[in-house]
Amino acid sequence: MMEFAVMIMAVSVAVLVVYLVMTLKKVQTSLDTANQTLGEARDAIHSWKGDVQGLVVSVKDLTNQVNRQIDAVDPLMASVRDMGEAIHEVTSSAKEVTESWMGKLRSQAQKATVATKGSWMDWVEAGVKAYHVVRSAAKVLRTSPQAVDALQQEVRKDIHEIERDVIKKDRLSGHGGAVTLG
Repeated sequence: MMEFAVMIMAVSVAVLVVYLVMTLKKVQTSLDTANQTLGEARDAIHSWKGDVQGLVVSVKDLTNQVNRQIDAVDPLMASVRDMGEAIHEVTSSAKEVTESWMGKLRSQAQKATVATKGSWMDWVEAGVKAYHVVRSAAKVLRTSPQAVDALQQEVRKDIHEIERDVIKKDRLSGHGGAVTLG
């Protein structure tokens, strides 16, 4: 029984060793595959590393070119900004001159309107009155030649009234010149 037990142990150890050998072979195969994969990964990383380094160098070169171009454009932008400020100053000055000039023109136009309005209207009014006097005289002369004396007195009266109105309006407007019509 002891022999039998030793034999069972020997068979058990042999089966265990066979299992262990098979497991170790599978582990060995897995390790070989892992080593192979790691080698491929290492090769890929080395090739990518070269590509990444080339990309980094290209990005640095591109950044340097952009910086040089920006440095070249900066004086141009400063000139454009200065020119914009100068144009703004010129237009502001032109606007101020125009506003001042327009104010003076308005003031002169108002003065001229005030100065001429009274005298112009006076002359129009005097002309209208004179027209009515002449028309009345022509009418009377056509209808009755005997009323010439009465007409002359009426005309003198109307002329005197016109002269008074013109002199009165001239004094009010500050002109002060005397006007005589006849």
